[in-house]
Amino acid sequence: MYQLGRTALSFGLLALFSVANASPDRAECLLARSDELAAMAACGDAAKLSLCLASVPKDATVSVVTQCFFDAGCSTEDTAIGAGLVLKQCEQGLEGAELRIRGLESMPYITDAPVLAARADSNFVPSIQCSTDTTITITTCTSVVNGAQTSRTCFPTPMVTQVCDSANVCMKDQKGIDICMVRRNMPTTDGLVITIFLLVVFVTGCGTMIFLCCKDSREQKRIRAQHEAAQIAKSNKMAAAASAPPPAAPAAHGQDPFTDPSAQH
Repeated sequence: MYQLGRTALSFGLLALFSVANASPDRAECLLARSDELAAMAACGDAAKLSLCLASVPKDATVSVVTQCFFDAGCSTEDTAIGAGLVLKQCEQGLEGAELRIRGLESMPYITDAPVLAARADSNFVPSIQCSTDTTITITTCTSVVNGAQTSRTCFPTPMVTQVCDSANVCMKDQKGIDICMVRRNMPTTDGLVITIFLLVVFVTGCGTMIFLCCKDSREQKRIRAQHEAAQIAKSNKMAAAASAPPPAAPAAHGQDPFTDPSAQH
């Protein structure tokens, strides 16, 4: 029901403006505001729609504007809605009215695939000579058929080929073009500085780790020696307490301490 209402409204707008005669003011409005109206449209290719609206003749009718939306890739319903509102915009002279009515998928404008230009570096020539011509010797054999017998003769054949220069590092890119770099067997000044810095950091880190390990080992030995000394002192104290003579028995109450009780029996 909603879609039928929208369709009826859109065709009603077109019917309303189709009865009006073409006016130069309408064409001037479309020319002056073609970019704005195309950007506010809900469908089609904005660039193509803007170009078409800007080229509408002064005696253009509603069908010409409708054809612009259709050529830009809009569906039949979106074409009717967009054309009607664009014409209403120019008739009333309203600035900034919203033409973008969403709800239905607009038909995308299908453009032709772009033609890719040839790359400028297709004839790339390296700045240095990557390879050198070298003559190598290969063995070439031919077969000679004489009746039922077949003989084979081999002989050396020189052939010129390209070999990567010993002063370069050669490789090929994705297109098979030879590229190379100059080989540097001796490190540069920057490389030496970085290497020395990394070496100092490595040696310092290893030395610090060894020092901390030795310090921890000495601390563990000291704690273990203290513990053993404490155990030995405790054992000596317990042995001394066990070997001491028992204390004398206390004298009975009222007994002469100078008289030996065993001598009276």
